[in-house]
Amino acid sequence: MNGNFVLLLDIYGELLSKTQREALDLKYNSDLSLSEIAEEMGGISRQSVNEAQRNGEKKLLELERVLGNAKKLVLEKKLAAEAAGI
Repeated sequence: MNGNFVLLLDIYGELLSKTQREALDLKYNSDLSLSEIAEEMGGISRQSVNEAQRNGEKKLLELERVLGNAKKLVLEKKLAAEAAGI
């Protein structure tokens, strides 16, 4: 699941709030704990980090459900690999 969120964050990250984007980036790309993320984000509470991550993940999944860009990208890569004989 984490790999999916990394891809979704790359595709839709700019559509999230700054706080959501930063909290998810630090979680998935830097592999930081809630406490470490809270500290990195200026000392906000772990609860605020958790809420930003949860709301950001919900928004990423909803964007993918509606737009389907990640699914299309994965399918294109699979087809290209098959065409190349990989």
